[in-house]
Amino acid sequence: TFFWSLFSDQFGSNPNTPYLWNTLPLLFWGKWWLPSPMWNLNRYDAVVLISRLPPPVEYFSLTTFALWSPQRGFCFSSLGDSVNNLNIKHTVNGGLFAHVATANAHTLKLVQQTLNRSGIPENATNVAIIPSNLGLLEDKWTYFEVVMRVFGFRNQTQGDKYIASRHPVFYIKANHDKNETLPTRGYQNRTHPDNVNELILEADLEKFRLETLTNIEQTFHLQELAQQTQSIKFSPLFIQGLSCLQHRSQCLGDCPDAAYFGPHIRNNSDQIETLTLQTDHEMHVITFLNHRHLNASTYSSLAVLKSLSPTLSKTHMQVRATRLGITHFEFPNTNNTFISWAFTRNSEHCAIMLQTSNSGDEDSEQKSAVDGCTVIMEKD
Repeated sequence: TFFWSLFSDQFGSNPNTPYLWNTLPLLFWGKWWLPSPMWNLNRYDAVVLISRLPPPVEYFSLTTFALWSPQRGFCFSSLGDSVNNLNIKHTVNGGLFAHVATANAHTLKLVQQTLNRSGIPENATNVAIIPSNLGLLEDKWTYFEVVMRVFGFRNQTQGDKYIASRHPVFYIKANHDKNETLPTRGYQNRTHPDNVNELILEADLEKFRLETLTNIEQTFHLQELAQQTQSIKFSPLFIQGLSCLQHRSQCLGDCPDAAYFGPHIRNNSDQIETLTLQTDHEMHVITFLNHRHLNASTYSSLAVLKSLSPTLSKTHMQVRATRLGITHFEFPNTNNTFISWAFTRNSEHCAIMLQTSNSGDEDSEQKSAVDGCTVIMEKD
């Protein structure tokens, strides 16, 4: 349907990451109804997912979003921290869990009592609080969404069965008028003494960048490539759903578990210039840290997004996903601290740069000019 293609393909999704949604009827025609990943929620009601833990996987999370409202448009803003594979509450035997999205404390109490009688105790119930202080529940045309991200099944056959298992979702309509709102939780502080300090690798990353340019010079028989190319740093993009809602900006699907980096992001400007590939003779070569290898993240990914405009706005992000992107599974050597990857419209570039070569010494290590290369087609 229109909604499925919109949410699975048209926003800034991660590469090679399946997405699942709490699906409820949006429209009815007699016996027929239109399933949709977006739904309304009355301030006294709840949406309940009953499921089991996925089979062994690198990462999974459930994130609740305010998707659209008449006053904010497509805000697509998270409403607090995700429930993920590190913090999810579930039964010890069977990995059964419930995920409850509600704004009302009395409704939550009634739902928990029912779940407990059904075999799902309170310590296996995960609660996503819908904030009551942002005007989201004042308008019946506000739509919400619960997204499950799943990445890296160890057994893809088991993973496919899990994705296709149709976990039950219930809309619970409350039969009371107790206006007992739940407090907004927000986001936990990510500061931790065990956090990895990647800033100490800045000089090493620059050295790796120059070595990569030298490899490309030798491959294409160029000269002084480092002096002729423009170095663009990737900087952090700070987006957080509740802040977007408070300032009436658009997050477009922020994942609270993720850190986002991109080119031309500046602290003193709302504008972000996009990158372009005007001709088949050009390429973008990105050198970056393998965060997974450094134990700084569960997984690393590099996604190519597109925009109709040459500039983006941090506060009203208008980007769309493409099929292009890589994760650390695609890295030729997952134990490398640094990775180099090229993006080009010319397939010959990739073929040439990915050829291995050495200096003629039998003991020297064969190495391609870059670790990987992706061809961007016109349709992308």
